[in-house]
Amino acid sequence: MFDFFFNAFRNPWLMLAGILLISLPIIIHLINRIRFKRIRWAAMEFLLKSQKRNRRRLILEQLLLLALRCLLVGLVGLLVARFVTDIGRLTAQDTRHLVLIDDTVSMNDHWQEQGKDMNCFEVAKAFTRAIAKTAVQEDTPQHMKVVLLSDLEHPIFDDRLNPTTVNNLEAALTTLDSQATLLHIDPSVGFKAASDYFAQHSEDKKVMHFLSDLRDKDWNNTNGEVTKQVDNLTQTVHANVFLMDCAHPFRNENQQVVLHHDNLAISDLQPDTRFASKDGQLIEFTLSVQNYSPSERKDYPLKVYREGSECFEVPPLIPSIPVGHSEFKFSLGFSKEGFNQVTAVLGEEKTGLYADNIRHALVEVRARIPVLVVDGGFPDVESEFSDTRFVREALKAARGYEVVSGNVDALEKGDLYVNYPSIFLLNVPEINAKKNPKALANLEEYVRKGGRVAFFLGDKVQAAAYNEKLYNGGNGLFPVPLATRPTEKLKKDEREDQMVNGQFKVFLRVPEHPIVHGLASVSEILRYLLIDQYYPTLPRFQWAGKSIEELATLPSRKELGDFAVPVTELLTKLPVDNAQYVNSRPALIRHRDNIKKALLGKYLYELAAALDAMLTDRGDPEPDPKKRDPNRPNLVVEFWSLPELQELRSNFEQLRDSVKFGDPLIVSKRFGKGHVVACLTSASTRWNEWAGGSVASFTFPIVVTDLQKYLTGGNEESNKKMGETIDLTRDATSFEPKMHHTHRDGFEGKKAGGEKDGAKDKDGPVQDLGQTIVEPNKDGQLMFAITQSKKSGMDEVIFYPRGDPVPPPEYKAFVFNIDTEAESDLRRAAKDKLERNTSGGSAAQEQGKVKLVIGNDKLFKQGATLEEIQSERKSDWSEEPWFYLLFILILVAEQALAVHLSFHLKGGAASEGNLPAQVLKSQGIGG
Repeated sequence: MFDFFFNAFRNPWLMLAGILLISLPIIIHLINRIRFKRIRWAAMEFLLKSQKRNRRRLILEQLLLLALRCLLVGLVGLLVARFVTDIGRLTAQDTRHLVLIDDTVSMNDHWQEQGKDMNCFEVAKAFTRAIAKTAVQEDTPQHMKVVLLSDLEHPIFDDRLNPTTVNNLEAALTTLDSQATLLHIDPSVGFKAASDYFAQHSEDKKVMHFLSDLRDKDWNNTNGEVTKQVDNLTQTVHANVFLMDCAHPFRNENQQVVLHHDNLAISDLQPDTRFASKDGQLIEFTLSVQNYSPSERKDYPLKVYREGSECFEVPPLIPSIPVGHSEFKFSLGFSKEGFNQVTAVLGEEKTGLYADNIRHALVEVRARIPVLVVDGGFPDVESEFSDTRFVREALKAARGYEVVSGNVDALEKGDLYVNYPSIFLLNVPEINAKKNPKALANLEEYVRKGGRVAFFLGDKVQAAAYNEKLYNGGNGLFPVPLATRPTEKLKKDEREDQMVNGQFKVFLRVPEHPIVHGLASVSEILRYLLIDQYYPTLPRFQWAGKSIEELATLPSRKELGDFAVPVTELLTKLPVDNAQYVNSRPALIRHRDNIKKALLGKYLYELAAALDAMLTDRGDPEPDPKKRDPNRPNLVVEFWSLPELQELRSNFEQLRDSVKFGDPLIVSKRFGKGHVVACLTSASTRWNEWAGGSVASFTFPIVVTDLQKYLTGGNEESNKKMGETIDLTRDATSFEPKMHHTHRDGFEGKKAGGEKDGAKDKDGPVQDLGQTIVEPNKDGQLMFAITQSKKSGMDEVIFYPRGDPVPPPEYKAFVFNIDTEAESDLRRAAKDKLERNTSGGSAAQEQGKVKLVIGNDKLFKQGATLEEIQSERKSDWSEEPWFYLLFILILVAEQALAVHLSFHLKGGAASEGNLPAQVLKSQGIGG
């Protein structure tokens, strides 16, 4: 009870003084009672006898007055001592605390505190100590369970609190790492686990403490799962939830804008190919950086490590990192066969996260890179029109590639994803399910896992089979549905006319795409790249917009007269006579006349050029407005940008495109984690002169090389997020039931955890994770799993094939990186988002509440308790309006009763003659 007294008041000693002062009115009353001497007096005897009739009422009134005065003194004591407890503290219900510590990446947010490097995770541990120290002082049983968000199944502490177990908790906290993990975990998982835990202890008072940096990214995401789970805790489980803010800068009580630390993060590191040859081939890497601060960073340090050693050929400084997303390029060559790990490291920041300044990538280096080429003309790969021969010759220019020729049977052999970085299918008639039952399934699995496939068509392609099996209503591998048959070969006069008319024979629709980027640099030569035959697609409305990317398009082969009516009708809608557009009138009339002239001409592309000129006319480029030709206004700005003309502009653009563009030539589609590219003409000279016989033939090796780099560039399968579990299956008849597992950090020096790793070999820090042995399942499959540790870097596994002689081991590798998209934005949730359901009232008290607890410097004081941390935030009776109203009402009642019981004379009645009568009346005697 003594402990309760000291917990109930902010100033308990003042309350003790108040209790003593309550006795003053009683003492004064008793002194007044004993200081008079009793003297016998006849007149007073008469008065005393008369008073006996009202004595009981007078005594009660006097005692009531005394009680009111004592109560006033007691209220003053409560006011000064600041009474803070509630009725719930008087109950003897056991309390069960669940302390959930967020140990995700963002809790590594660090800063300097009194010369010491602090982070949010250390604040969480300090909060845990304060909770335990406060709870152990309670006079009811207190049970405390402490768990990490990353390991909900294994608590670091679970016991009833007493001085001994508090010491055990301190020891457990001390053994924890000074850094949080590198994982991303949705907080809703922890709140769901809390609901399940409290459901097993429904008879106890339930209190959950969530120790986190409470980032906006987690609390205001689209699915709202966190708030749903918190509402379930408070409204269904009836738990009180305390959200304990561990982030720095510490919040102020009434702060509207919550400050946060700036942060830089490497959001991605991707090689342009996942395979390289060891003959010095340079691989280009793209480093993506996200600047979450409000200002540009200049001359920022960058180090790149290749197999643990720093690469000095990479510039040591990034000149500028603008706000938001930016990309930087560098190139590296490799000489060591096998899996090569590349790690990029940005300079450490004074505040924010260092862990997300590190990113790993993986490149597999081989003596020669095998390329599987499935040819419909196999085995005659050396013939004049062999598609394989032209692809092989084109790849010679890129060096380091080895073409493996085969037919559809090759798609049924081995693990395609392991054996081949890329696959070309050239003029393949079909993939027959009866003849090759596994081929299509293997090919689809190859692409789903991240592989990439290129199709080139030809005269042997069976369109119906492609549409049924490969396109499959848009759900299959092939990007587009094909027409029934290919186009007819151009006649001699048509070919001659095409070669001299200067029209572009191929239009690049996405010139920045890696496949056609090299072609875009010599785009003028596309005026002479004649595609004689190709496979048209079904109308675009049947497939456009279904994640299909059209990279290159052929010119329209329609007749000029086909557009006479739609062009004429649309020209009549030009507002050349509208006074509102008088400034644009000269230019509109000129373009209208040019379009009509082109409509009467010979070539379709001239009409397209005339329409395009009107839509893109920027007028006279003269910078001086006074010298500018008034008959050449800027139509793009002054006319086509007007809101009322957007529909007309759109109609003209659609007309221009239908005049200019014909059937697609190169299309791309994403399938699973991989991509499929289709070129709708042949890779040989059967249907075109692209591979030979034309002045534009030099572009074919450029496109094939860029295509090959793109096909081997998919790195999704080997690039994993921290915490992912990878399932790997092997056939028990072909492999031993064991897998060896190693982990490599990838660079020497300071790691994300701020520590040094002593286990190093020539390739950098390496950790041997041992061997896993499994039993075959009922299907005869060996099911292995890589359960990733809490370190980023490269994990490599080795499988052991069976055979006689014993085949060489099979190696697979993966890199694990931080989920920067989910963790690197350190913006914090506002208070009203966190305490949204603390409406107060009896219903809220019955259901539980959500309360925000902010950290401050007191948290790091030796022996700081939670009351000390929250002392400026706890409400007490001195802050309640009803308390002062009660005080005033009691004071008025005391004064009124005092006047009633005291002796007073009215007006001019203050004379000796009527004094006895007044005294009698005051004592209730007489009239």
